[in-house]
Amino acid sequence: MKRVASVTVAVSVIAGVFAVAVSSGLCQEKTKEEGAGKNDRASLQGVWVCTKVSFNGQALDATDKKQVPRPMTVTFDGEKIVFAQGEDKGPGTTYGIDQSKSPKAIDIGTAKGIYAIDGDSLKLKYFKEKDQDDKRNVRPTDFGTKEGDGFASFEFKRQKQ
Repeated sequence: MKRVASVTVAVSVIAGVFAVAVSSGLCQEKTKEEGAGKNDRASLQGVWVCTKVSFNGQALDATDKKQVPRPMTVTFDGEKIVFAQGEDKGPGTTYGIDQSKSPKAIDIGTAKGIYAIDGDSLKLKYFKEKDQDDKRNVRPTDFGTKEGDGFASFEFKRQKQ
């Protein structure tokens, strides 16, 4: 029973993470494109389906409908990024990347994050604890999460056309 409650809470938190990304004030700021980011920007284009998600140290298999009932996607369309869960799709926001950093940097609105792209696989991590906006300026240094750290880490596969 405790495991079911834990998974239910985790799914609710993950849904909240996506909802905040979809609908929050992240849609206000365009960040500066740096480095040779245009190469990665082209590689990021398209729809990505979430396969794994971790928030505050709790990992979920995003392809297991018992753990995550509605599929999560992120779409890169030109200079815009749009998060969705099931049919719930946000208006999107601009994003900026700097692939000269290690790990590669991504700014989603005002949230600072990191990303790694390898062919049809994408990792994305950023601070998403919605009531701690002052910490959104902290850029993560790796893709792991720990209990209470406020970071969300996602793994995606490119959606087949």
